[in-house]
Amino acid sequence: MMKREKIRKRTGGEKAVLAAVLSGTLVLTTCLTLPPVGTRAAGSSEIKLYNPVVEMNECDTVYFGNYWQEDTNGDGVADQSDEKTPIRWRILSQEGNDAYVIADQLLDAKPYNEEKVSVTWETCTLRTWLNEEFYNTAFSAEEQEAVIEQTLVNEKNDEYETEGGNDTTDKVYLPSIDDMTNESYGFQSHPVFYDQARIGKVTSYAMAQGACLNVNSDMGYWWWLRSPGRSTDRAVDVSNKGYVYDPGDPVHLGNAGIRPVLHLDLSSPLVRPAGKQETSMKSASWDTVEFGAYGGDPIVWRVLEVSEENVYLLADRLLTEKVYHDKDESITWKDSSLRAWLNEEFYEEAFTEEEKAGIVLYTYENGDSVPHGNEDRETIQDRITLLSLEDIVKKEYGFPTYYTCESPSRVGRNMENAEDYWWWLRWSDNSTNQALLVFSEGDVYFRKTGIYDMSAGIRPALHVSLSALSASKKGNVTADVSGIQYNEWQERAEVTTTAEEPDTEATTTAATEKATEA
Repeated sequence: MMKREKIRKRTGGEKAVLAAVLSGTLVLTTCLTLPPVGTRAAGSSEIKLYNPVVEMNECDTVYFGNYWQEDTNGDGVADQSDEKTPIRWRILSQEGNDAYVIADQLLDAKPYNEEKVSVTWETCTLRTWLNEEFYNTAFSAEEQEAVIEQTLVNEKNDEYETEGGNDTTDKVYLPSIDDMTNESYGFQSHPVFYDQARIGKVTSYAMAQGACLNVNSDMGYWWWLRSPGRSTDRAVDVSNKGYVYDPGDPVHLGNAGIRPVLHLDLSSPLVRPAGKQETSMKSASWDTVEFGAYGGDPIVWRVLEVSEENVYLLADRLLTEKVYHDKDESITWKDSSLRAWLNEEFYEEAFTEEEKAGIVLYTYENGDSVPHGNEDRETIQDRITLLSLEDIVKKEYGFPTYYTCESPSRVGRNMENAEDYWWWLRWSDNSTNQALLVFSEGDVYFRKTGIYDMSAGIRPALHVSLSALSASKKGNVTADVSGIQYNEWQERAEVTTTAEEPDTEATTTAATEKATEA
């Protein structure tokens, strides 16, 4: 099976440390779960199955100031003729009433410097714009009194030894590399990890100003940091996938997003609470069941969703590898050879006649071909399928809500040796011979991949009647981001079986109550 080479703008044999610990007075982690499902009659025995238990990292947010963000007048474009709306800020840290905050979204698009010349943060035009035009546009005179001016030490780029320049005094500024790798702020400590907490979502106004997206606007976009790049005519940025690109990009590029930071006096009556903001997934846990067999081994399935009538299951491991389609031609999922194989050869080989009777002929709607915009809304009935793009970002199923971030919850492991590999999704562009897949670190690969000349892992999904799951629950699978080394994902995500079934109902209920209290 082919294994993905890590695609990075930064090279090296570094391994990302998955530390997602949030700290600070107003920063916390809460647990989100779906309501537990009660005992169900399953054949001649009783089986208790529950929806995934998901923990999300969260931080407190506040509203402060106003800026153009969305199309408020309904003319189809977000511009300065629209009303300014409140800016939401994430609290990264707090000492007393002094809160260090970062804009929740990318508010504008600007070059780091108007010309491609050697600059530092002290001399760049973006610093002037933030501390003058943006500062006076976004904040009233009364609000400006709540902004706490800071003396910044502009550190060098350690990787390339590029000097950061003189210390500066700023009211509004950009975060640094150190900020974006600070675990206490809720970010991954390794710069090249695809961190959901670092992904910058774009406002409609920022898009209109040049932060243009050729993909779905719910995905992230790249944005500047104030740190120098590999030379003094480049500045570091955070990619749309949430990794820190420390070589940096040319300072004159005008389409990068702007995500300001500042220190804020929380005692000001002009600072308003804005509730909790989910920043990234901490962990997910799934019930598992055995159903069917392939290659002489029982198939273990993760429970994604339990309904009144059936259970939505995903194979815990990649069962084999195949091409998406066996010919070089434009097709959709409906006409792919992989769909035919799953619903014919695999269906016949993997399940007994009794098990087949429990598999639901389910109606799946294939949504728009996100992120490329080609409409492909086929409604198809399948017994065996693959996960869709909508599935793979569904928090209720135990997955992070961004396609591009890495997550152990989406890592696919081979049955034979538990190594991680890439695996196909149920998607195809109806105008090209392309499809999408999940890479070995759990991020969805949007560079269109040839469907007929490359094999990828097969991780089937299916709906099964509750009455067909007569065996007791196999165990539990946990994908935990907190404190786990990058190369330990497979070890941590192993299926564990207990001799005595744990009191899942009590655990789930307690987690639900905790989420409600929060």
